[in-house]
Amino acid sequence: MDSDEVADRPAESTASGPAGRVPHMGGPEIGPLIEPARASLGATGRKRPQMPARPAGKAYAGDRRGDRLSPEPTVEIATFEEFPAERFSRPG
Repeated sequence: MDSDEVADRPAESTASGPAGRVPHMGGPEIGPLIEPARASLGATGRKRPQMPARPAGKAYAGDRRGDRLSPEPTVEIATFEEFPAERFSRPG
């Protein structure tokens, strides 16, 4: 998720007054954990060896099943691939 959009959510919730529980927030797409690393390296022009990691243990078993994913995307500003490309773009 785009950090600006994440930061806007509490401000919007506060401005609209008490609402109890607010809906979950989820990004516009779901992908493998290695993709953000590839996007960041590509945006900065760095090259590093990349190996997919599969975290072990009960804490990560739920992640692998998708238990912590938002049922529907709720943000649409930028994908993770767009975020580092914009943040680390070089002028010129």
